[in-house]
Amino acid sequence: MTIHKLILYIDGGQSINKVRKSKLIFSLCIIFLMISCKNNSIYVNKTDKIIYSEHEIKRLYIEIQGVSYYLYCEPNKKGDKCLKLDSIPSFYRLETYKGTVLPNNVNKGYYSILRKNDLYIITNCSLGDAGVCRISFKTDNNGNLN
Repeated sequence: MTIHKLILYIDGGQSINKVRKSKLIFSLCIIFLMISCKNNSIYVNKTDKIIYSEHEIKRLYIEIQGVSYYLYCEPNKKGDKCLKLDSIPSFYRLETYKGTVLPNNVNKGYYSILRKNDLYIITNCSLGDAGVCRISFKTDNNGNLN
């Protein structure tokens, strides 16, 4: 009789079942972690002036030539997965670093943050438990992204 068969005979297969259960639990934990992992990655389409994300964009920190802004989605509103930088929807709010809320273009109902010949640093911090993603770009004399 081999040791494996002897162990099965003595404890009625309980140790084998414990090993299978622990492997199953470990595998389920790994799968759960992989499914639940989200990130704050953002990408820029320079031609269309759009920021894309895999998840809803809820909060962005925007630095334009050293001046900081905070763009956030209104509470109880669903954020977009893409934002056109020259026409950000009005359910987003734009504040200065000191907390002053900037008015949107009332007639058209959107924000435009693009200006000519400026350096932009945009940080996505929409998902609090994920690392931030930071991108930077410049605009030229015509307001196009470089």
